[in-house]
Amino acid sequence: YPDRLKGIGMLNTDNINEACIELERCAQKGLVGAFIPVYPLPDRPYRDEIYEKLWWVAQDLEMPLLLHIGTSRYGVPGCEFTVDTNDLTAAGLANADYWVRYSLTAMIFAGVFDRYPKLKVGTVEHEMAWIPHWLKQMDLTYQERPTLTNGWRSRHGMLPSDVWHQNMFAEFMEDAIGVEMLSHIGVDNLLWGNDFPHAESTWPQSSQFLDRIFTDAGTDARRKITRDNAIKLFKFDEN
Repeated sequence: YPDRLKGIGMLNTDNINEACIELERCAQKGLVGAFIPVYPLPDRPYRDEIYEKLWWVAQDLEMPLLLHIGTSRYGVPGCEFTVDTNDLTAAGLANADYWVRYSLTAMIFAGVFDRYPKLKVGTVEHEMAWIPHWLKQMDLTYQERPTLTNGWRSRHGMLPSDVWHQNMFAEFMEDAIGVEMLSHIGVDNLLWGNDFPHAESTWPQSSQFLDRIFTDAGTDARRKITRDNAIKLFKFDEN
């Protein structure tokens, strides 16, 4: 069902040239984005210049890059969130958004989106209630702690929170608290998913669930988050 379903690739970012070749292959196959690790190898964070080619290729191909909750690299110091359920801890699961916040922040303060203003990068299944505090902390650091930014200043006078609204997106599933904070997060870069067929999926009661969490958000916000934003980001035919 290509009119209803779109594929997302997976990239091994340990070898950037191979990752770029694979991303090009994914685009040729009709896929509409690709996963990269939530956090790469510890000594190669996403602020490293080795990723410049990947950012350029992703922008050129108009392929969003997604950081999925299940793609933390094993061995990241202090990381107790892993796809190996034998090692998964409550502390790791409850704080899973830490690593994606770190990676997204590293990209912003490395000026990645100054150099690649059409690049789209998103967080998947980390929910979203953490976003307002994260945006505030980034803006505070940018404005009041300039010695910590390695001299980076936005070429276009944008705050880190502006970069979030322009270049980043988040997919969530059951974050009713996040929906209450849409005025801080925005509605144009959020997507909702029911996570079918996983055990935590809201299916087959997704409509009732959406009625409950979007009660005070309005029909326009609900339509964008559950439909229109995905159509635009992943190039669905609206008809």
